[in-house]
Amino acid sequence: VAPEPSMTPRDEVHTAWLRIKPSKVTRVILVAKYLILAFYFFLSTFLVRTVKLLHLFFSERPRIIRNICYHPEVKRGFLDVYPTDATEPAPVLVFMHGGAWSSGDKTHYIALAHTLRKAGICTVVINYTLYPAGLIDAMVNDLQSALNWVDEHISAYGGDPRRLFLMGHSAGAHIAALYLCRRAMGTINHNVGIKGFIGASGPYHIGDHYLHETTRGLEGLSPMKPTMSDLEGFSSCSPSLLVGKHISDTLQDSHLVCPIYLMHGTSDQTVPHSSSERFHRALIDSGFQSEYFPYPHFSHID
Repeated sequence: VAPEPSMTPRDEVHTAWLRIKPSKVTRVILVAKYLILAFYFFLSTFLVRTVKLLHLFFSERPRIIRNICYHPEVKRGFLDVYPTDATEPAPVLVFMHGGAWSSGDKTHYIALAHTLRKAGICTVVINYTLYPAGLIDAMVNDLQSALNWVDEHISAYGGDPRRLFLMGHSAGAHIAALYLCRRAMGTINHNVGIKGFIGASGPYHIGDHYLHETTRGLEGLSPMKPTMSDLEGFSSCSPSLLVGKHISDTLQDSHLVCPIYLMHGTSDQTVPHSSSERFHRALIDSGFQSEYFPYPHFSHID
């Protein structure tokens, strides 16, 4: 009997591949897909921000007071202030960065903050606790601490605390909207007056966004689910749901819900613009002031 021919390295690789279970193959494909999407998002974001920052620094160096501590017990409890050149107290805008609740930094929005500063708006960009160091409650509490600091100290930087506005992008918009809902429901204090909220490309209905993530195969990799304390926390962390019956039953003073302005790119694939549309409709149906501004052909980071 002739001996069996030995396997070539190519045959060994082929045989090993066939032994992989389908579930493992699926997992490998999902991870590869996620890495490709993450690399594309990082590269596109990095290039856009790099060009903007280079133009900014070569044309006019921004005036920034960096890394002011707003809460000594929070590791990322720091903010940057962009004061205006006005001689009179300027309106103030507090900005929360995005990053899927697990990444991002206040320095990513230097160009935006500088543009607002030149327009006469004293701008404050904050860092806050990120997953896995903390969950959504910690992020909302950090925003409250930052607003308390701004209310007490921003006049020293030329800002008018009586004209304070709140803005956030992506996950930052969600956290800020959730903070406003909890203020209205009385679950957190509301000592700081807020004249208006601007939400940019925010996921305001966590359940809907989770379903959107499943269409991209990212639901098991996204930090959103654990950040909201799993599926059980989705409803209580969804501003689109909270502005309905929950707030109506507990709201004592309608002035606690400030005017809300939502903007969203219609070509956003990361957070569909239907998120802002649904939040806007929920606000209007509940009797609150809201305006929605869709931007045709704009994506998540435009």
